[in-house]
Amino acid sequence: MPDSIYFAPAVDLGSLDIAALQAATKRLLKLRAPLNIAMYAFTDSAIAQALIAMADAGVLIRVYRDGEQYWTEELDAKLHSKTSVTEMFLGHASISVRVKALSETYLMHLKCWSDGKVLRDGSANWSVSGLKCQDNSLRFTTNTKEVLAFNQDFEKMWARPTNVIVQ
Repeated sequence: MPDSIYFAPAVDLGSLDIAALQAATKRLLKLRAPLNIAMYAFTDSAIAQALIAMADAGVLIRVYRDGEQYWTEELDAKLHSKTSVTEMFLGHASISVRVKALSETYLMHLKCWSDGKVLRDGSANWSVSGLKCQDNSLRFTTNTKEVLAFNQDFEKMWARPTNVIVQ
């Protein structure tokens, strides 16, 4: 799967993401490294379940979210009596969630994850429509420079003193 690109709706990007995350579990457990995720929209419960399984296996997972999108999703879940993906993570100590502070001008719009060896990026959010219905892309690469660049940028985002620590 690494060094490849896929396009929805011709391909179910959610299935590819889950398969790649499952493959990353073995690498992460061996390396004792975290899975770094920066995801703008995240409402797909199947991917949330895959992350919970990884966490339960011992993988440290760090999820970074955009403030506006995160709070909108939380409110929408409450309004429709649904469980948000963040609520699904409760009780799983290996999953940490931080949210970028609300800002009128600075949006976090990334849709990436990396296990330190593979970088996943593209236009596809982690929502059912984003992964299966919309015209979106999903790319996996093992390019060392790209993987390192994302993880260095992630560390800066994760460490912002204005972040809201959700879990």
